[in-house]
Amino acid sequence: MPIREPKSRMRVVRALESMMESTPIEKVQVTRLCELADIGRTTFYDNFENVFAVVNWYWDQTVQETLYRIGNDVSFYDAHLALFKRLRTERAFFVKAFRNSDYSSLNQHGYRHIGGFYLGKVKELLGRALTPEEESAIHFFNVGASDYCAEWVRSGMNEEPEILARTFTNAAPPVMDCLQNPKQRID
Repeated sequence: MPIREPKSRMRVVRALESMMESTPIEKVQVTRLCELADIGRTTFYDNFENVFAVVNWYWDQTVQETLYRIGNDVSFYDAHLALFKRLRTERAFFVKAFRNSDYSSLNQHGYRHIGGFYLGKVKELLGRALTPEEESAIHFFNVGASDYCAEWVRSGMNEEPEILARTFTNAAPPVMDCLQNPKQRID
């Protein structure tokens, strides 16, 4: 039976966060995670493919409230600023979650999804297909931005979110200028 309430899914996230204090994510046992979250294994697997999917779900919730609003009601800068502030607020969870770098990892998941989002949103706002050069520029930016974000998280998030958001905004290629217009701030 799927967990319908985000509050219940957050119990799984918090249980995983607790386990990651002493256990790398790739060694977390689902049985123990279910015990800590007070859910059954069947319920876990109805909602998550594996332990990495818990991390990825929480990341998706975070970017849904921040980055995925770019071009709709917030600017590129404000969305990134909100993301970096949120990551910093959830530092204990995300520092541990970003330690793993295999295909199932948060870094790879975020890279794949955000890259697709940038491409789709730029095409939508421009109202046309992108040239191969424009697609390459967005891909190049996404690779660098994803790696830089992961490094920022893994190194303890010492750089101020405002500086990071400004750096990302300034590094975006010209084809992404359509994402820069401020419409509303995320508070």
